[in-house]
Amino acid sequence: MTRRDEIYDWICVYADEMDGPTPSIGEISREFKLNYKTAYYHIMKLIIEGRLRQERGKLVVTGSEWIKPNYQRRLFDF
Repeated sequence: MTRRDEIYDWICVYADEMDGPTPSIGEISREFKLNYKTAYYHIMKLIIEGRLRQERGKLVVTGSEWIKPNYQRRLFDF
């Protein structure tokens, strides 16, 4: 597994845990202890490979789909 694969997997886990949003390049660089430019390079390569895409300035995992949580309005249980 390459470093880029590790970054991609972490982005997928992060997005899943956060219910959709992906990490910023700064967050990626801090998580992997990389220079910002190095993290940016890996992100650009993932975009070129088709594994990520950008929409309105945000990273999106290609082939993923956000499913709106089914929240039901509940009264407080005290």
